[in-house]
Amino acid sequence: MISQRSRRTISNIYDAALAPDLWPAALQSVMDEAGAVGAGYSLFNKRTERVEWLSQSGPLVGREADYFSHYHALDHYRPILEVLPAGRWLWISECLPETVLRRDEWYNDYLLRAGIDEAVGVRLFESASHVVVFGVSHGNDRAPFTAAGTAALQELLEPLAKAARLHTELGSLGWEPAIALRADAIARRGARELGSRHG
Repeated sequence: MISQRSRRTISNIYDAALAPDLWPAALQSVMDEAGAVGAGYSLFNKRTERVEWLSQSGPLVGREADYFSHYHALDHYRPILEVLPAGRWLWISECLPETVLRRDEWYNDYLLRAGIDEAVGVRLFESASHVVVFGVSHGNDRAPFTAAGTAALQELLEPLAKAARLHTELGSLGWEPAIALRADAIARRGARELGSRHG
């Protein structure tokens, strides 16, 4: 049986698929469910070989420029995630041994400095042109992820994958989120009404 908290998280995930500006709230909900300190959702364009869209919550927020200008090229974990079978969770420590991590610049200078000592990620969706990757991070001052937190991530995998597919396909069609269009229309109507009252 899905808890009320999980229902809210799933709702936030689907809302974010339709209005991508809502991804930070969805990521925060997933972090709360899993007991994570951070979360990230990225859309990688296979044609340009660049991250086309990124949303993060937690200690890496504000460090995106550092990542793209320097650490992206040093990140050995991301390319593994991008070719992993969809739906398979992968821990950093599962694919990069401690002997490698101890001297790895991306891990030590980017993740550990931000307070992250482990992460688990998954490839959610792949189209002919895009790959969507999602992950949550563990804080180096925290107890290990609990069985309940790991189970929550597994329970959220299907909604995350469906949202990733919807977000990617709508974006490929050039679709504008209805909520953004509605918000713009409401703002214009409000401005007209305010102007007519005071003009």
